Amino acid sequence: MTGAGAVELIAIRTNTALAIDDLARRDALLAGAHAEFARLLGDHHPDALSAEFIRANTTVVSFARAAELITAVCRARERHSWLAAVTATCWLEAADLQAELGDRTAALAALDRGQRFGSDANPETREAAGYQALWRGDPAAAAAAFAGPLAELVPRADEPWYRGFARARLALGLGRALAAQHRPDAAADALDRAIAVLEPLARDQRRVAIDRRLGRARAELARVRAALGAPPAATRALATDALAWLRSAGAPTAELAELAQLTDTAGSPR
Repeated sequence: MTGAGAVELIAIRTNTALAIDDLARRDALLAGAHAEFARLLGDHHPDALSAEFIRANTTVVSFARAAELITAVCRARERHSWLAAVTATCWLEAADLQAELGDRTAALAALDRGQRFGSDANPETREAAGYQALWRGDPAAAAAAFAGPLAELVPRADEPWYRGFARARLALGLGRALAAQHRPDAAADALDRAIAVLEPLARDQRRVAIDRRLGRARAELARVRAALGAPPAATRALATDALAWLRSAGAPTAELAELAQLTDTAGSPR
């Protein structure tokens, strides 16, 4: 089959892949869909780029590999002026991955590129301004930048999953900013709110991007609870879950070592 029918068939395969539980099989199907889009339409066609972005954000656990794939998509999307909104979203994901790899300079550079494509006014990149402030050393401004849009995203009984995900990302950012201000009680509350949304989303949506935020929220909350002297068992469980995720994704050795210590000594003076 060729032409529009072939493209439509690939799109159907992509949607089918998203419903598959097996991560390796899902990744293979999405990689195949991207290859077919690229063959039929060209490597830099918006449909081919979307397929690659979906794959990286849905099935690629490795921070380094996902960052490589997503950064390539972001650069290619910059060629299409009408893709400004999704380009900004793309650079936000690239920034998050660079931060997970411990490279704040690269993360900020990605946020700056996203800002050139309208991230400040994009409802899909509400947390960008907060992370720009946080990673530039201004946690008070970051907290305000996260809290404002978070207050606007009031939970709704019938809300789509991605609205809850947006709210959880903002709560995560707020918790990190509050922790950086040495306000552990407030930070713990924000991080608990993020995890309460992220845990069911991670079970239901089969997206590595959600797992990534959940792992980060658990790691940050484990640190905050340890600082508060919370019951060791709960803190140890958080640290253990976060450590397992971060190890699988290739997080920096220093962070793994810190979390490993929390799994052994959670709640003890450090």
